[in-house]
Amino acid sequence: MSAPMFKSSRHQAVMAAMDRAQKSRHEPEVVTSLPPVGGPRRTVTLTPELRRLPRL
Repeated sequence: MSAPMFKSSRHQAVMAAMDRAQKSRHEPEVVTSLPPVGGPRRTVTLTPELRRLPRL
């Protein structure tokens, strides 16, 4: 048997997610603006060896 989780950040995050899910059933969240335009940035410099690999 484990000790109950009182005021732990993990427990609070779980409870907040459950409350948000419950609320969104009756009051769906509305998106007010589109996300910023732009693709993901490359973190690796493409070398000639990497350029030959197939792209996914």
